[in-house]
Amino acid sequence: MAKITEKDYKVMYREIIKKNKENQNEIGELVIIKNGISSTTFKNNVLTSPYTKSLSENDKKLLIEMIDVVEDYENKLIKMDLPIAELLIDSYISSESLTVKDYCEDNELTAETFERAKRLVSLYDKNKYTIFNSEQKLKDVIRRKLVSEEIEQISYLVNNGVELENGEIRGFDLIDYYECTNVPPKSLYILINTKKVVLNNVNSHDLIVLKKYLSRVSSNLFNMNPINDKIKLKDVVKFAQRDENGKIIEDSFREITEEEKLSLLEYLKTHKIPLIEGTYEAGIRRIGNNTFGIDEKNIERKINKQLVLK
Repeated sequence: MAKITEKDYKVMYREIIKKNKENQNEIGELVIIKNGISSTTFKNNVLTSPYTKSLSENDKKLLIEMIDVVEDYENKLIKMDLPIAELLIDSYISSESLTVKDYCEDNELTAETFERAKRLVSLYDKNKYTIFNSEQKLKDVIRRKLVSEEIEQISYLVNNGVELENGEIRGFDLIDYYECTNVPPKSLYILINTKKVVLNNVNSHDLIVLKKYLSRVSSNLFNMNPINDKIKLKDVVKFAQRDENGKIIEDSFREITEEEKLSLLEYLKTHKIPLIEGTYEAGIRRIGNNTFGIDEKNIERKINKQLVLK
């Protein structure tokens, strides 16, 4: 975290003055967790800061009263919360998870819970925090190698299509994309352009096609819009069969059923694929073309992995 400035203290003091002084937890979290200020540093600043002297007597008295509040809260953090935070960080370090996001999902934790634990360790256990950062760098190296493999697979599929179990070849879609990687298309496009991964098995032509695909998909804002399950189930969607020349076959129109839509939504959730317009529409197209539910032979799924771009 950046060095705390006098302006930061002023903002924090104003927040403290607005809050109920009886809410010690909220004030303690504000000072220690949010701003990373120890009780000793807080006390010294309150007693010596020119800004404190410019406050009204009531506000000044309130801030001085908060010195004990922050100290008591810090003692509680060190005694009760820090040991739990250290165990959580140790568990992450020793886990097979390559990112905090994966770890939290696997262990049903919120990102906020982990970030708070990391914050406590960074404040009160510098040695463990150093180990955490070192181990995370190693995990990042492994993750980046995996992402380079994912890019190679996506490049092949974009250029050659997806081979189905029944022998058909269909075009690569956004569901396929998220079955290969969790990295959003725009992030992957930036990653390739900034050369943050080494690509050994992608030729220049295939890479150009891949970059065009990523640019097109990520620039379509509608594709990335989250969907509303209930609205989608009510929408009327009809498809027509086409002949080998692409012409609509007469009297072949049919409506996508609610059961088919539910199956699609369940598939996306089960495979941890984002519930967005692009993936939903890709699934609807598969249903309309009678390819939904047919296994793909040449997709190696990379479920539950997320690259953290530095």
